[in-house]
Amino acid sequence: LRELAAGDRTAALALTPGTLTATPTATGHRLDGTAPPVLSADAADLLLLPAATPDGERWFLVDAGAEGLTVRPHRSVDPTRPTAEVRADAVSVPAHRAAPIADPGLVRDLAAALLAADACGTAARSLDTAVAHAAVREQFGRPIGAFQAVKHLCADMLVRLEQARALTWDAARAVDEETGAEAAADGAAGSEAAAGEAAGSEAAGPQARGLVAALAAATAPEAAYTCAKDAIQILGGIGFTW
Repeated sequence: LRELAAGDRTAALALTPGTLTATPTATGHRLDGTAPPVLSADAADLLLLPAATPDGERWFLVDAGAEGLTVRPHRSVDPTRPTAEVRADAVSVPAHRAAPIADPGLVRDLAAALLAADACGTAARSLDTAVAHAAVREQFGRPIGAFQAVKHLCADMLVRLEQARALTWDAARAVDEETGAEAAADGAAGSEAAAGEAAGSEAAGPQARGLVAALAAATAPEAAYTCAKDAIQILGGIGFTW
């Protein structure tokens, strides 16, 4: 963790097991199968991979150059968000590389909140770019922002952005409350107030957290896509050059 925080090493993770399975061995586990597309896997030193085991889903930290592990980058229309296929063929993982993740749902909900926030940033930048261009680009002797069609397009972009932002804030708050409840529970020995706060936060539960994370994950990327598309329309010929 210190190396990751310092930037000395990089890591990527798969959010679901795909077809990955982990078979217990005398020294740890053996990984076989293929993970779903993993963001930035080809640039990572470490891969955090969930896999199905006889006892349920477990997570394993694997060196990207481990014997039997193949990382194949995908060709993508978006070079800023590369993914890769990660395939394991009898990859040996020592016992100390099994990650103690008690709630895989929390990992996925946190990822949903983070990626939703990222998508809100894309939508916001698209809106800001479109509005700035509409204020200075003139057509028929007037800024195009004065025309009703352009005004309505920008207003619709803002509505979609604010809806996505509200849901993303809600998802982030739910994840924060869940992790805060766990921390409070860990330090609640001898403190009735802390224990009560932990119990109150826990009442919301993983089900509510998963719901708001799913809403954010379903809404924010769509807002990012549609706002970018509308910004290109407002930019006109300039928007199509890339």
